[in-house]
Amino acid sequence: MTTKRPDSFEEFQRKQAAKRALLPPTSHNTPDLPTLSYEETVYIETARGAFLSLKKTFELWIGIARGLRVLKDKAERIGGRFAFDRLREREGLGGKNSHGGQILNKTRVSRLLAILDHIAEVETWRAKLTEKQRFEWACPEAIHRHCPVFAKPEPEGPKPMTKAEQDRQALAVALEENFQLKQREDGDTFNPKTSTPRQIALALFGQFEPYRGKAEKVARELLAIIEEHKAKRGKTATEVQP
Repeated sequence: MTTKRPDSFEEFQRKQAAKRALLPPTSHNTPDLPTLSYEETVYIETARGAFLSLKKTFELWIGIARGLRVLKDKAERIGGRFAFDRLREREGLGGKNSHGGQILNKTRVSRLLAILDHIAEVETWRAKLTEKQRFEWACPEAIHRHCPVFAKPEPEGPKPMTKAEQDRQALAVALEENFQLKQREDGDTFNPKTSTPRQIALALFGQFEPYRGKAEKVARELLAIIEEHKAKRGKTATEVQP
């Protein structure tokens, strides 16, 4: 049985360079972005190493999430709308790789940070899974899909009515009000002196309900007549002026 010889220093350096080619170059000299502390750098290096792993376990994804959390907190301290994205790109956890693809898109970043925020609940849930499930549901997308912590809660209260249901309800109310008007003791559908404009309109609407198109025409004609009377009154008032 042959034993695999360890890589030489040159071979080791070549392989590391090949891995780094997948990520954009990192630089701590980016203007107006602060350098990282030693502790922050440790988290970021761990996250980058985890990201380069071909088979990412749950533990490796959490390592990436912790690195993202360090950069998120840093961005909130320095302020700026794009500080987090710029820090991620500088540290090799954002932006695009040498092939033009997204290294970590914003949806995956949000899911990783959410998992980290609920890490205790997620680990409790994972402890109850089978070994096969823990392996297959290790990525952030699978965790969000299967873990009950991220299940969308059912909306409280009654389901909002659709536009059609609202229209039917409004029509039913109008017809009911019209029916009540028709039950007046004097037998009239409305009283010009005491009925409100809405009551009068509802009474007329009820009479024309089977002929909806004619009701609209009547409403337009009524407005036209009102305008004609206004014009006549204005003309008469002008004629009587000395």
